[in-house]
Amino acid sequence: MKEIDRAKKKFQRKGEASIRFGAEKKGHGYSGERGDFCLVGGVIRGKNLSLFYRSLELIGGFAYDLTLIASLEKLLEVHFQTVTIYATKAFTFALKGNSNEKLFPKLQRIFRE
Repeated sequence: MKEIDRAKKKFQRKGEASIRFGAEKKGHGYSGERGDFCLVGGVIRGKNLSLFYRSLELIGGFAYDLTLIASLEKLLEVHFQTVTIYATKAFTFALKGNSNEKLFPKLQRIFRE
């Protein structure tokens, strides 16, 4: 929340701000070690959001990021007209735990709240 508050104040003052994602990652990761954050940062200019990814899981992980984008709109009190995504790599696979079989019902619950 500190980073969101920082970005919100700058956005309200200047109409643009950068935002960094991720401070601590818990868990053990896919191969027993914790990896880097995939979503590195973003830039908000007016009603435009640009997101920068190290890598992007289009089937599994990206769906969760859609909820993050919706939350950012509420927290920053802005409705984004465009969202531009930059990724050095994009994957179209997903582990069973991220498959649409499990993911879609979870996202439906999140968006209803």
